[in-house]
Amino acid sequence: GDRQKRLAHLGQQLVRRVLDETNGNRKEAARRMNICYKALLNKLKRWTSTSTPQNDLEEAMVKAEAA
Repeated sequence: GDRQKRLAHLGQQLVRRVLDETNGNRKEAARRMNICYKALLNKLKRWTSTSTPQNDLEEAMVKAEAA
């Protein structure tokens, strides 16, 4: 319920902070958070599922990196 939503929000904040610290370097961000790169890409893809021009661009970048 509510607790799960708060934890998910904190997780997103952490990922955003680490991505900011690594200047958007997803591989370095995953290493710093001690998660596998693919897991980070999946999280980013899930969080950007709403279609906006910015999210479409981010999703295209995630797909390109995963290829």
